[in-house]
Amino acid sequence: MSVHPAVCLHHGPYQVAVRPSGGGYLDLATLYRNLVKEVLLAEERDRLHVMVKGGDWVFGSQLVDCAMQAAGLGASGQLPARLFCPQVVTDTGAKLSKSLIRDGRAPLPDGAAPWTLDTRMWAGSLPEYAGAC
Repeated sequence: MSVHPAVCLHHGPYQVAVRPSGGGYLDLATLYRNLVKEVLLAEERDRLHVMVKGGDWVFGSQLVDCAMQAAGLGASGQLPARLFCPQVVTDTGAKLSKSLIRDGRAPLPDGAAPWTLDTRMWAGSLPEYAGAC
C-alpha cells in the first residue's frame, strides 16, 4: 500500500491510499494514470522497472517528470527507465490500441491484419515479416 498526501483547492489537504487489488482498474486520465504508476514504481528500490511506451508518449512523459519533481521525487527516488517504441499504426494510419483490442473492448481497426496482435499468425517468412513492419 502507498499513501500519498494531496491538496484539493476547494477542500484542503487529504490523503489517498493506493492498494494493489488483484487486477482492479482505476479509471484516471492518461497523464495522471502514468504519474500514479511511475510514483508507485519509484518506491520499489530493490529493482529497476522499465516502462515501455509508444513514441507518441515522449512529450507526455516530460509532463510526468515535472509532476514527479514537484512532488519531490526524482532526485532521491529511483525513477523507472523508459523505452520509447515506434507507434504502431495500421495500413490505414489508425493507431493500434493493443490493450483495448487484447482485452476485447475494441475490434481491430479496419484494414488491420490479425497478425498485428499475434505474430504467430504471420503466414510469410521472417524476412517478409521484417519488411512488413
